[in-house]
Amino acid sequence: MQGQEEDLNVYYVVINEEEQHSIWPENLSIPKGWKSLGFKGNKETCLAHIKEVWKDMRPLSLRNKMRTHQQEIQKQKVLIDHSSPQTDYINPTVEFLTKGKHPVTTLPTNKSLKELEDALLRDYVHIHFTDTKGGTCLGIKVNKSKTNYHQEDFINGKGVLHIEGTLKLDYVPLHCIADIDLSSLKGTGYLQRIEEKI
Repeated sequence: MQGQEEDLNVYYVVINEEEQHSIWPENLSIPKGWKSLGFKGNKETCLAHIKEVWKDMRPLSLRNKMRTHQQEIQKQKVLIDHSSPQTDYINPTVEFLTKGKHPVTTLPTNKSLKELEDALLRDYVHIHFTDTKGGTCLGIKVNKSKTNYHQEDFINGKGVLHIEGTLKLDYVPLHCIADIDLSSLKGTGYLQRIEEKI
């Protein structure tokens, strides 16, 4: 039985746009989409060189896609981490609204006394603090026992509505206290921090 003839051809190590490696005979034109890396030798030498330099067999497009996917996962992780409560951080709005009384209104969420009364009956009302940058609208869970809406004249828009309720702003538990003139749906209010029991 006769052995195989020795391959005496000289080869180039070539690479394509996907950074996949191969060898190509020196005496033939390199196909479109491939280019020489400048390394040449016999078949065995070229294959050994490829083994040494081509560590990641995945096509470039797949590697880029996986890298982008990994970056997106990392971004999400950062967002999740930053969305966790920061015990050493105090929101400037919280800090501001817990100092003194501030102008408030139930407008524009509740445009009429009827809408305001309906919101109170649902135990959830919006209070707008108008002296913050851009205004701050807070949804308040109404404390029925401390809110006097059953005593006020919503039909004729007379009286001062006293509202108390709770909310969380940037994970900070807060108590909201506001007094609203029913004739204008405007008044004053402020926030108090609630110390949570551990």
